[in-house]
Amino acid sequence: MTLRTAMLLSLGLSAAATTGCGSSHGPGGRTDGGADEDGAIGDGSAGACARHADCGSGMRCTWEPGCGMAGRCVPDGCTADVVEYTMCDGSCATGSSSCPPGPFLHAGCETDGGVGECGGFLGTPCAPYEWCDYPDGSYCGGDDSTGVCRTRPTACDFIYDPVCGCDGITHDNECAANAAGVDASSPGACATSFACTNDMPCTGGAICIGSGCAGPWSCVLSGRLCTDDSAPYCGCDGVTFYDSSTCPTQPFEYQGACGTVVNCDLRDAFCPTLPPTCPPGQVPSVSGGCFGACVPIGTCACTAADECPMPGTYTCHMSAGRCGPYV
Repeated sequence: MTLRTAMLLSLGLSAAATTGCGSSHGPGGRTDGGADEDGAIGDGSAGACARHADCGSGMRCTWEPGCGMAGRCVPDGCTADVVEYTMCDGSCATGSSSCPPGPFLHAGCETDGGVGECGGFLGTPCAPYEWCDYPDGSYCGGDDSTGVCRTRPTACDFIYDPVCGCDGITHDNECAANAAGVDASSPGACATSFACTNDMPCTGGAICIGSGCAGPWSCVLSGRLCTDDSAPYCGCDGVTFYDSSTCPTQPFEYQGACGTVVNCDLRDAFCPTLPPTCPPGQVPSVSGGCFGACVPIGTCACTAADECPMPGTYTCHMSAGRCGPYV
């Protein structure tokens, strides 16, 4: 379901100036570890920074993968290699492996039409700037198919050719659905949907679709294949309910029983052991200073984003006090 775009249409997205993968400068920074483009280095001391000029002489600003976090000042000096970075505005820029050119989502740029896998049995999410391209006929991954994460478009053709998105919402065309972060489930408008709540769950094979307890949830007949199992969900009313692991019928805060919380802050692990290899959607827990069993990301407690593992994929949902994918 690959899109092709030609004419520009405003999608309400935050689009920045495009930077080609071959350029030597990314948004808001430099690539060589020297001065900023305006030649300024600044007199700031080591600490948090948003740009190189915030750091003192002989220092530079560096960033970890993920957006929305401050950088930190470190001693100047960069390796001579050249790698690509996907920046927080979705553009591609180059820098050395030790000196990212600015705040970035992850190392590497999309060159083959897709970056990373998504979906599958655990519903592995893409990064906030991507959408999951599921195989045709997979019911939006409802048959546990694995998709490919693709960069969201920032401009689409001004053509009304409606599709029903995997979010249960009718979009003007396939490109518009992808720009909203979803794949197209079927051509044409979605079937009429109605609201679902914890007191009034979906019936008749409909799935309750939404994002976050503060937003609306709707019953949608998506045609998704539902697993015949019973998985715990923490409902938006704070009560645990059990439903198909792929087709919930009620709004939920996270998948997992209410009240189940563990520590997943990898900085608290100091035992000389390696973390376990976890399946998609799960991360290592930390207990007594050592790595524990793999747990669903929704059971990881947090009070700040840096307490969640894999910052390019997960963040802290402050209202719930739990780690989870970006929404």
